[in-house]
Amino acid sequence: MVHQKSVIVALVLVTIAIVSHATPIGGGWRARADKIQQDFRVWQRNETGSSNGNENEAGSNRGNINGNGNDGAGNGNLNGNRNTGSDIGTVNGNSNSGNDNGNANGNGNNGTDVGNRNGNANNGTFNGNFNGNLVIGNKNGNENGNENAGDKNGNNNGNSNDGSLNGNANGNGNDGLHQGNSNGNSNHGNANGNGNGNTNDGLGNGNSNGNDNTGNMNGNNNGNLNDGNDNGNLNGVENTGSGNGKDNGNKNVGSSNGNVNGDGNTGDGNGVNNGNDNKGNDNGNANGLANIGSHNGGENGNGNTGGANGNNNGNTNTGKNNGVDNGNANTGNSNGNGNGLNNDGNGSGNMNGNHNAGNQNGNGNGVGNNGNNNGHFNGNSNSGSHNGNGNGGGNSGDQNGANNGNVNSGNSNGNGNGNANSGNGNGQLNGNKNNGNDNGNAAGNGNAGDGNGQLNGNENTGNNNGNNVGNANAGTGNGVSNGNGNHGSNNANEVGNSNSGTGNGFGNGNDNLGNNNGGMNGNHNSGNGNGALNGNENEGNNNGQINGNGNSGNKNGEDNGNANLGDNNGQGNGNGNSGSGNGAGNGNDNIGDKNGVGNGNDNAGSHNGLGNGNSNDGSGNGQGNGNGNVGSGNGSNNGNGNVGTNNGSGNGNNNGDAPGSGGYVPGSWKQYVSGSLW
Repeated sequence: MVHQKSVIVALVLVTIAIVSHATPIGGGWRARADKIQQDFRVWQRNETGSSNGNENEAGSNRGNINGNGNDGAGNGNLNGNRNTGSDIGTVNGNSNSGNDNGNANGNGNNGTDVGNRNGNANNGTFNGNFNGNLVIGNKNGNENGNENAGDKNGNNNGNSNDGSLNGNANGNGNDGLHQGNSNGNSNHGNANGNGNGNTNDGLGNGNSNGNDNTGNMNGNNNGNLNDGNDNGNLNGVENTGSGNGKDNGNKNVGSSNGNVNGDGNTGDGNGVNNGNDNKGNDNGNANGLANIGSHNGGENGNGNTGGANGNNNGNTNTGKNNGVDNGNANTGNSNGNGNGLNNDGNGSGNMNGNHNAGNQNGNGNGVGNNGNNNGHFNGNSNSGSHNGNGNGGGNSGDQNGANNGNVNSGNSNGNGNGNANSGNGNGQLNGNKNNGNDNGNAAGNGNAGDGNGQLNGNENTGNNNGNNVGNANAGTGNGVSNGNGNHGSNNANEVGNSNSGTGNGFGNGNDNLGNNNGGMNGNHNSGNGNGALNGNENEGNNNGQINGNGNSGNKNGEDNGNANLGDNNGQGNGNGNSGSGNGAGNGNDNIGDKNGVGNGNDNAGSHNGLGNGNSNDGSGNGQGNGNGNVGSGNGSNNGNGNVGTNNGSGNGNNNGDAPGSGGYVPGSWKQYVSGSLW
């Protein structure tokens, strides 16, 4: 019998070493638990209270009070053996009722106050086994696998730790099946792998947490207080540094919530407080992973209700304070996922994908930024479907891609804003507070320089307003304040794009009421102050379009196509000018149909083609004025203040340039209205 027990001890300790050094993935730990249970039954032969307190070396209080007061078969065996030091391997495997509980605890330890109070007071089958073994140091592997009720709970906790205060208080107080197993193992350093996998109720909760950490205060308080199935698993694993991978996967209710959070981080304070307080299915998973630096990947995937919310946030960031506070407090399905990823720098990818209600809102925001304070405050507080997605990503520099795609209601609003900018302060405040369908999308993208692509596509009501605005600008202050405050359908799209210089393509396509107003304004300008303040405050249909495009120089193509009432007014003004102050103030304040069209285009020089086609009342008034002039002060103040039909057209064109020399061709302004320029 002595020989048999020696073989048993050796077998169990080898098994513990293998199991504790492996990080279980998915449900792999269950298969191992089943195999270990089978091994127990081979050698046990229904023994109770056997092979406890043997072969302990010099020290005090070693291997005492093990294997007492058990009721059932196979309880309280192989506890408190082969320890070296003081206060080791005591009070293990006691007061269990059922079968195969409280075995192989507190063995093979070396140090002070290690491997104590494990595997006690369990009720059921195969609870509280393989806890507090092979520990080196002080105060490691204590109080694991106690007071579990059900089957296969509280096993393989607090093993193979090296240092102080590692692998304590894991796998206790669980009720159900396959809970609180494989927690707090193989940690190196101080205060790692504690308080994991406790007080869960259901199936498959609180397993494989707080393992394989190196450093101080890593992998603590994970996978606790979950209720349901497959919650709070694989959290706080394989971190290196201090204060990583803690407070993850707790207090979830439902199925598959709070798993794989706070793993694989390097540095300080990474992967903290993720995947908690979720209700429903598939919420708060895979957050706070593989970050390098300090305080990255925290506060993600918490407080969600519904299905598939708050997953894959705050991962693979490098630097400080990246990927924080994403994917929280969402209600519905598929909200707040894939935010705050792959950022490099400081303060990027934060506060994205929160407080959404509905379906597929607040996803893919704050991803792949390089610099400081990029990609934050995106995709929040949306209600409906497909709102606030894909904002604030791929920026380089500082203060890019912020505050996009928020507070939208309806469908497909505030998506794809504030991306791929380089420089400082680009792609901000786009696609917010829209109500309806397809509003405020693709704004503030691909800008280079400072202060480009801001305040676009906001506060639109209706369908397809303020899209593709403030993109691909280069310089300073281009593509700003376009496509806002429109009511109706197809207003202020294709505005403020592809400008280069300073202050181009701003203030276009705002506050229109009706359909097809304020579109294609302020694009393709180069220089300073071109293509600004066009296509605003129109009421009706097809007003204020194609103004202020393709200008080069300074202050060309400004203030055209505004405040018209009716249909087809204020179109094709202030385009294709070169020089200074050309093609401005045309096609405004008209009432009726086809008034103020095709004025102030293709001028070269200074102050040509100004103030044409304004304040007409009727039909076909103030057309084709102030085009194709060369020099200074030509073709201005024509075709204004007419009442009736077809008045004040074709005035002040082609001055200062000999006919046939390649200048403006009468009637060619119509290209801007037909759209052939685009």
